[in-house]
Amino acid sequence: MKIIAQKTLTIYVNSSYAIYGQTLADVTLPTADDGTWAWEDDTLSVGDVGNNTFAATYTPEDTDNYNTLSQDLTVTLLGDINFDGKINVTDIVKIAAHIKGKKILDKTAARAADVNGDSSIDVTDIIMIAAHIKGKKLL
Repeated sequence: MKIIAQKTLTIYVNSSYAIYGQTLADVTLPTADDGTWAWEDDTLSVGDVGNNTFAATYTPEDTDNYNTLSQDLTVTLLGDINFDGKINVTDIVKIAAHIKGKKILDKTAARAADVNGDSSIDVTDIIMIAAHIKGKKLL
């Protein structure tokens, strides 16, 4: 008789990032070589600015030896650098201070500040946030 031990596979996931107006279907979940992530309900809106938490499930390829894992993931909306629920001039000031090297943003704030997704925080991100604040081009 062969007994296969059931092991729980623990995956640590970084926050996901989104733009106002998107649903979870628009938010890319982390990739894994040994399984897949899926939102439990990908039709949900990511909501307003700030951080929002949604349920996701990780299904391993080897389900004989590993369990499926359900986990709440945080979706951070781009542009709200200080996570106060608003995109405003305070967020621009924080990015400017980061660019000048006066106050470096932490990892989560830095990801929210890179609104154009080019892996660089620069004046282009400030311009895009300013356009959002003025209502000219929403993020």
